[in-house]
Amino acid sequence: MDTFIRRHTLDSLCSCVELVSESGSSPDQTPLLVLIQTLVLGLRNLTDTHHLLTARRIYRLIQQHLEESRKELNQEAVSVPALDPVSFSDWVGLYLRNSDRQVEFSLVLVSVLSQFIQELKSPDQAFKDEEWWNPEHLDTNTCCYLELLTSFS
Repeated sequence: MDTFIRRHTLDSLCSCVELVSESGSSPDQTPLLVLIQTLVLGLRNLTDTHHLLTARRIYRLIQQHLEESRKELNQEAVSVPALDPVSFSDWVGLYLRNSDRQVEFSLVLVSVLSQFIQELKSPDQAFKDEEWWNPEHLDTNTCCYLELLTSFS
């Protein structure tokens, strides 16, 4: 697949996932989880600015659903099952097997976030100059990357 088609496909998929997210939660959120994971895995095939702009959109999706889950789970005591190794498919399997899915949904999202962090690439030229910290002198790639890093706090 050439670069333009890959970028266009990921942009379209990202827009679809954003629409699904905005439309509200359905009883079964498995398709949403799989689509977000697909977007995260697609990041590795993107380069430079498009990688970071898409990463920013994906992070907002993950963050939105984690915040919603946190609000719902804030009222109850939560026990987290131990899985070894912890992978996306392990957590999705647990999510599908349990009737109370909110905890497992959150765990799948944390797994996706972990994969997202692994796929995140630093811009090649970032942080090479002495004054890299000055936002007025940063390029778009470095600004996007720093924005993502500061979002994790």
